[in-house]
Amino acid sequence: MRKPFLSLLPFLVALLFALGCVVVSCSTDPRVARGPGTAEVRDLNTGAGPDGRVFTSEVFSSVRSVIVFDSDDRSRRVELKEGEWEYDRETTELTILKSVPFKDPLVHVEGVSCVPRTFVLTYYSSGGDVLVVLGDRAAVEGLEYTLSGNRLTFREDLDIETLKYHVSYQTEYGATSFGNLAVWEDDRFAYLEAERREKRIKESYARLQEDYFLEASPVPGAPPVVVRRPPTPEERKAVEDQPPVVFKMRMNASDAELSKELGFRVSLPAEVGGCRRWSAMIEEESREGRLGLHLTVLYRRTDRGKYDPAATLQLGVRKAGEAPAEERRGAFLVSERTLDLGVPVRERRDWGLLTSSPNGEPDVVLMCSYEWEEEGALYSLVADASESDFYEAFIRTWLAARK
Repeated sequence: MRKPFLSLLPFLVALLFALGCVVVSCSTDPRVARGPGTAEVRDLNTGAGPDGRVFTSEVFSSVRSVIVFDSDDRSRRVELKEGEWEYDRETTELTILKSVPFKDPLVHVEGVSCVPRTFVLTYYSSGGDVLVVLGDRAAVEGLEYTLSGNRLTFREDLDIETLKYHVSYQTEYGATSFGNLAVWEDDRFAYLEAERREKRIKESYARLQEDYFLEASPVPGAPPVVVRRPPTPEERKAVEDQPPVVFKMRMNASDAELSKELGFRVSLPAEVGGCRRWSAMIEEESREGRLGLHLTVLYRRTDRGKYDPAATLQLGVRKAGEAPAEERRGAFLVSERTLDLGVPVRERRDWGLLTSSPNGEPDVVLMCSYEWEEEGALYSLVADASESDFYEAFIRTWLAARK
């Protein structure tokens, strides 16, 4: 089997390519709008990337002001004075020279845009797939924008602020995006991205010469090992036969809104067990000719950095009895048992593959998966077994918070 735990990897590794949720820069409406072909003063919000560096993505001819906010408390802010930052127009890197006492700073930048509007795809590897959206459709490269290396330039006469735009692409850290189009509020983008993603995955795998697989160790009783080899015809066909999935972002949806869309009740505490709920998405797929819906809720640990793979808890929710749990039984099952964490919770331990970057070599990791039913819903959670104490405490506290 190809990567038994691929669909169970931490969200920031496994799913960001589809969703573009690591926002390096998110442009907002211009403060002064004079139409296409003129330099304008614009505001945008950005933050530190995985390597701690800050980029604006849009190329500014000059930066007028920089304000740093505490992401956890927007009332806390530091307005930088001229000389307390440096800006590189070639890379769009913004270097903050003043010490700022915030663990997770949000940087608000005001600058003068270039003509034509130009952006740098930070961390981009040349030749990678780039999705550019204008309004409700994919933009046409060569007609509406050009891409030279990692610099993307829109046609000068296009008013992309009015049209609304979104750019997403893959990096060595996962996927990232920028733009002023609220893609999480419009499902048309989700269907567009699903079609492109499905085509891209299958074309890429068809060309793939070798991949990583988990196989039994030649040493009796030893954990399985990672093997890099060509996929067999059966393994290639398994990838080709995988049904497409549409990921519909529900960033700020209430429990009532999610329950109505899913057709069963969900109750999701906003903050519990040292974790804060920060996003959700509904996964839509076809199951034996019928529509299947699955909710994924993301909780972020407050004691970890946001780019730490262990910082995000991926809680799955589906209607109980609607479909069997994902089949993970195989040669690498270690143990099964039922825990009492307030309700009966089924725990499985399996060996699986885990990677910290999309193109990196995976590690063999002992994984824990938890499942429990409550109020007609089946909940699931997957974790590195070394974090099992934290996850069991989270589940216990999470269940208690719902009573």
